[in-house]
This record gives sequence, structure tokens and C-alpha cells, in this order.
Amino acid sequence: MQNIADSTHPGLQADSWEGNDPKVSNDRDKSIMQWNVNGLKKRWKTGSFKKTVTEANFPDHILMTEVRCTSGAAKQLRGFQTFLQMHGYQFCYWHWSSSPTKGAQGYAGVALLSKTQPSWVSFGLPNPLPTDDEARILTAEYPNYTLVCSYTPNSGSNAYPTNMSGRLAFDARQRKYLVNESAKCKAKNSHVIWCGDLNVAPNENDAHSAVFKIIPMKTRSAQDKVPGFCPSVSKEERDSY
Repeated sequence: MQNIADSTHPGLQADSWEGNDPKVSNDRDKSIMQWNVNGLKKRWKTGSFKKTVTEANFPDHILMTEVRCTSGAAKQLRGFQTFLQMHGYQFCYWHWSSSPTKGAQGYAGVALLSKTQPSWVSFGLPNPLPTDDEARILTAEYPNYTLVCSYTPNSGSNAYPTNMSGRLAFDARQRKYLVNESAKCKAKNSHVIWCGDLNVAPNENDAHSAVFKIIPMKTRSAQDKVPGFCPSVSKEERDSY
């Protein structure tokens, strides 16, 4: 595989592995798998990555969130590249965190493993902000669709909505980006497929426990303890979604 670096934004941490045998096929009939791997290195070493991908019948595109490693670290996983090549994943794109405050390479990150070559791949959102170093967006364009994989930041931890403002700001930027991408796709008779870990439970039956309370945050300080608050099920997050 060729190793091609991408430097769309200053300081961007991203990389590509591209094979020499591009496949041309009808991309209206493709299978897509999205997975928050919560650490690719661990998934590979325990065998769960291989097991899950095999049970999914080797989908055409694998979109991963919370990868938590660089492309270089992935290459060093024993047997990983061989497994990808054996099953046709010639086109692999990585975007990893460079955040100095969030554990850098061991935090967040998104990736695409694909059997077919996209027309183009971009990382991050337009007009990048300092927080974009957390590596949360990857976009890949194909002839009949555009894949957008996102790892939405959470709003804090149980009882402490410390990142609510950052979460809602990301939602707003992401929403604008998706609207723009949808308009571009519509103009050429294509469409956007948006997937990822969106860190929200839109409805009560999407949450794993019915005891979570929907508590408005507008009158509270981000540092205040809010009994009953749980990230991803607040009114603000659901309204934003």
C-alpha cells in the first residue's frame, strides 16, 4: 500500500493508505458498517475487530469512530494490514487527534477502510477551530453518494454538563456542513450518508435506562452539579440533534 499524507489544515493529523488496483463498480449497491471501536488497538489484539468484520460479511466501507491511534500505530498491529489486504480494503484513511489537552493520539479519531477508491477525502470541518484538533469528521465522496463520518463530542459526564456549550457549537457547525454537502450532492443527483457516534439518544427508548431525567441546562453554570443529568439525553442535546 502507498502511504500518502494529507495536510488540508495546518497541524492536521491525517494519513492515507492507497492500493494500486482501484476497483470500479456500481456503488449504488454497497454495504456500509459504522462502528465506535473505542480503541482500535485493543479491538485488534483481542480479536474482536476481525470477528466483527467477518460476521458483518466484510462490508464495502467500514467507518470507525474513537479509533484512538495513528495510522502508524495501526500499521504496527501484527497482521492488521495483511487482514485488510486479504479482504480488499485497499483504501484506508485516518484522522487522529493532535489535541495537547486530551491525550492526543489516544483520544477520539475517525477512519475509513474502503474496498473502492473515493473521488476525494477531506478531514475536519471548514474554517477549522482550535478544538478541531480532536479529529472528529471524515468525508469521502463517491460517484453516487458522499460518506460523512462524525464523532460528536459529549456534553460532559454524569451530573456535570461541563462541555455543553462546546457540544452545541459543534452540532451547529456540523449541521451547516451537512446542509451544504447535501446541496452539492443534490445538484449532481447524489446524496449524503451521515453516520458515526452522534452521542445522543433522540428518544426515550434509545437510552439504556428510563431513570435519566431530561433537565434543562440554560439556567445552570457548566461547573454546577446537576443531579440526574446524563450526557446524550438532555433536552438541549435532543433539540440540537
